[in-house]
Amino acid sequence: MKPTRLILIPERATDPAPYRLFDSAGALLERGEITLETARPRPEVRDVALVPGSDVLVRWVEPAQGNAAQRRAAALWALRDELAAPADRLVAALGPMQEDGQLIAVAAASLVEAWGDYFEALHLEPVAVVPNSLVLPRPDEPQAVLTASAAGGVVARGRALAAVVQPDLVETVTPGLAYTPADDLFEATLSGLALNPPLNLGGQAKQAGEPLKRWSLAAGLAAALVLSPMIVDLTQALAFKSRTAEARREVRSTAALIWADVGQASDAELSRRIGAARAPGDLAAGAAALSAAIERVPGAELDAFGAEPGEGLNAVVTYPAFQDLDQLKSELATAGFVADDLSTVEDEGRIVSDLRLERQP
Repeated sequence: MKPTRLILIPERATDPAPYRLFDSAGALLERGEITLETARPRPEVRDVALVPGSDVLVRWVEPAQGNAAQRRAAALWALRDELAAPADRLVAALGPMQEDGQLIAVAAASLVEAWGDYFEALHLEPVAVVPNSLVLPRPDEPQAVLTASAAGGVVARGRALAAVVQPDLVETVTPGLAYTPADDLFEATLSGLALNPPLNLGGQAKQAGEPLKRWSLAAGLAAALVLSPMIVDLTQALAFKSRTAEARREVRSTAALIWADVGQASDAELSRRIGAARAPGDLAAGAAALSAAIERVPGAELDAFGAEPGEGLNAVVTYPAFQDLDQLKSELATAGFVADDLSTVEDEGRIVSDLRLERQP
């Protein structure tokens, strides 16, 4: 059996990608890093890619009958209330059966495609693509949570929890649970995951485009495309005075993808913020419209995207020339959104615009 190289994919494509090389027994043979400049093919090794799990939804669903495609479709249907994008814009991978049901991981197809472009740039052909939220083992105690620092934030692993959150939100996401730092365990379990990946998010067909641009754009929008309606649904649960620890945990962990300071917000403030972020689906629809508009303007890139109470959807976009703003606005208008230019400045040879997006009346 070939040695297995586990590549820890960074959040930004320009950062080095650390790797570990293991033999068939899991012993560490080599440690290093790969960059876009130094990457070369290594046909003598078997590659497994460990990607940031911050934009990957991990759940356990009731198992279904049928072939692999039918079981994936059934799992996506079971999660339909948590997903903003239709099934043809998502990639789902099933893992092993566990006591809580069938393990499933879901990511935006655009992000999986961007990973594929990145792998190609690094001369990688991974046999499996696994979110780093699944590295740590499931703790035995129902109230226990293991945590470890990793690309994308902090991995939080409980009996029915596998997520990556911001470091200052670990306590918020796991209220009432006993969490234990387990960075050493994270490193120790990498070999087991490399030799026996629990699932594979790879295999999505590639599309033509600018590889590293799509990587940056997809990473910025994937969470909104996949998760945004869950924010609204769970906030509605809070509005009906559902105060279970699980509901609060889900609301806050998902809202943290958009508002960095959500850890200090009360339940009432959080409900007000999300309610002010326009109608259900606007966040996902705005993200999709902005993604399509940027793809059609050569050299345009997304720097920031989110929602603010009472202000709709906000985005910071950079592009090569002032006239490109007219094309961006035209593309957004075609998708049903009005882009209000709050400010436009030149910065080191590029144009930077702060935009507010609202649905056309």
